[in-house]
Amino acid sequence: MAKNCITEQAAQRQRDIEQGLLALMHTKQYEEITVSELCKELKMPRRTFYRYFNDKKDVLDSLILHTLQEYSATNVGINIDEMERYFAFWMEKRSLLDALQRSGLSSTILDCALHLDQIEKNNDLLAFQSDLDGMRDAIFLFANSGMTALVIAWHHSGFPTTPAQMARIASRVLTQPLFKYAKEMPGS
Repeated sequence: MAKNCITEQAAQRQRDIEQGLLALMHTKQYEEITVSELCKELKMPRRTFYRYFNDKKDVLDSLILHTLQEYSATNVGINIDEMERYFAFWMEKRSLLDALQRSGLSSTILDCALHLDQIEKNNDLLAFQSDLDGMRDAIFLFANSGMTALVIAWHHSGFPTTPAQMARIASRVLTQPLFKYAKEMPGS
């Protein structure tokens, strides 16, 4: 993971390195990119890179985590309007989604989203929080991973629907009985 930054200038330098990796991922597969190449692209010495990150994977994870945190800063809870904002947010982040898909790394978003201890959770995410008795993290994980999986599938199919349509789909998925169609499935 990215190293802790004390100053705003250092934090900005980390973002610059993340954006440099993203730019390179639009021209090359992630696996083909080296730290040396990234440093050359950013016109920075390798020792400066290592001041902020341990390796290239740390940069990618940090880029995704910062993107997830960027969204969570505006999160107001789970409702149809918030779901629409969620899908609109990811449509705006198409550049990142494209780069990850190009390198076969779309699931990296899901992997980062599953690290709850590194993602700021909104205290208002669940109105019935006091009734959960330790289940809040599991419910957040379920909702977050499900919504992230929907974004990945939506992106892979070329964003064929609007964010509003995706919000309605997600809302139906989250409000229908979980195994509603199980008895209709072959082998039931």
